[in-house]
Amino acid sequence: MCEEVKLLLAWKDKLAIGPWGEWCYRPGNLPYVKYSQTVEDFIREVELFMYDQPQLNLENYQLILSQA
Repeated sequence: MCEEVKLLLAWKDKLAIGPWGEWCYRPGNLPYVKYSQTVEDFIREVELFMYDQPQLNLENYQLILSQA
């Protein structure tokens, strides 16, 4: 698990400089953020970490938030 955590921590420098995304506005729709490729790759890496570490029980978001 230490290697996976190191991989996630390596994103710190990449995410510090941006760009992170841009707001998209369309008439009749709510605004949304179109994330940059860097952010999309980070999200994918976090999801892989989450599913590769079932012992951390990171899938139950409501329980995590209620305990925090």
